[in-house]
Amino acid sequence: MRQFKHQDSTESDAELITHTLQGNTGAFGVLYDRYLHPLFRYIYYRVANYLEAEDLTELVFLKAWEALRTLDPKEVNFRAWLYRIAHNTVIDHHRSRKTEVSLENISDLHHKGLNPEQGVQEKFETAQLAEAVSQLSPDFQQVITCRFILGISHAETAAIMNLKEGHVRVLQHRALKELKSLLTEKISYERRIVR
Repeated sequence: MRQFKHQDSTESDAELITHTLQGNTGAFGVLYDRYLHPLFRYIYYRVANYLEAEDLTELVFLKAWEALRTLDPKEVNFRAWLYRIAHNTVIDHHRSRKTEVSLENISDLHHKGLNPEQGVQEKFETAQLAEAVSQLSPDFQQVITCRFILGISHAETAAIMNLKEGHVRVLQHRALKELKSLLTEKISYERRIVR
């Protein structure tokens, strides 16, 4: 059985799924490594809590592992399928408990090479953005996260959300408008407090 190096694999998702279904768990490890950080970012911006995002990310991979046998590797876009699982998991999470934003649990997501002041400022801005995104409707959260945080195309976002591409574009426009309103309101409020 072929051994996989997690970081170095150039195999396609479909090939890795096929190897996994043939009993090579290392192939799923490559998929895990490939999607761990983008999936975590997607979930983090939906729940605005670092520890909850970690737990939900692991839950998504567990669900994917358990459901992998139902996939036809040649016919399924694994990334869209995985994000669909994440979307449903986040929806279930929101239904089961009220989300609270915790500034103490914000991760060091992008702070390599920054001086401490820049790192703190970026953490603060990331937390504010995550908090604002978490106040949007679930569809708006998902389109903002897919398009701007993960950089996923309109077409793939449509596949993840099970919508038409044109509808995703409309949702994106409306979500950006609402997000801008939320952030403008927050900035205005903070300026009044500082004065």
